[in-house]
Amino acid sequence: MVLQIAAVYGHDPADPLRAAEALVIQGRHADVEAATKAIREALSRPTTSAAAGIWTAAKEALAQLPSMLGVHLRARRNARPFDRIVATAQCVSYWYR
Repeated sequence: MVLQIAAVYGHDPADPLRAAEALVIQGRHADVEAATKAIREALSRPTTSAAAGIWTAAKEALAQLPSMLGVHLRARRNARPFDRIVATAQCVSYWYR
């Protein structure tokens, strides 16, 4: 939908800049420049062994899951137990929709 809106406003949906803008919209980076830098760094990372790569990728994906589902704790490290319970309930409820 975001790419369709970009096209309506005259932006090329195939432009790699859209990926950086999407990261900013998701709140993962403060600005497009930081998002672009993160994308470049991710693309330039050396690959690891297949087994280590799978576990690392799974760990990173699980860490990103709450934000992908729209769950945001105010302060993850200092979140109150209630905030963690609510976030967990939101994640679980996503799978049962």
